[in-house]
Amino acid sequence: MIAYLILGMTYAFAAAVEPGPLQTYLISQTLSHGWRRTLPAAFSPLISDGPVIALVLGPLLLKAWRETSAHGVALLAGFYGVMVLSLAATIVLFAAARNLGPRVTRVLIALSSVALACFGCYLLWSGDVAAGVFQSG
Repeated sequence: MIAYLILGMTYAFAAAVEPGPLQTYLISQTLSHGWRRTLPAAFSPLISDGPVIALVLGPLLLKAWRETSAHGVALLAGFYGVMVLSLAATIVLFAAARNLGPRVTRVLIALSSVALACFGCYLLWSGDVAAGVFQSG
């Protein structure tokens, strides 16, 4: 059971520290509205990750669950525990940066806005490339 708990925690940590749109959004919201209003967003993976689990973490979860339900629960608990705590830590960290003053806050908001725009353009471009590959193949 400990192996599945650690496996879930490892996957979550890798996902939580990888820069992405959710982290950028959380940073932007924290800088704009503070940690108290942003902290509930740290729980968003509990709602939004169902399709991800079904496609990626699904086979692993099924394998763990087939061994024993406790293994499946350990995998999920490890994953979501670390994911939510990591996102909450990001929010608290950038809330502290917010206290550095309005100029620093504006610069950080601008950087997070640029990062979100870049992620959006990348997703549009990669979707366009993928559509082109499927149409030509």
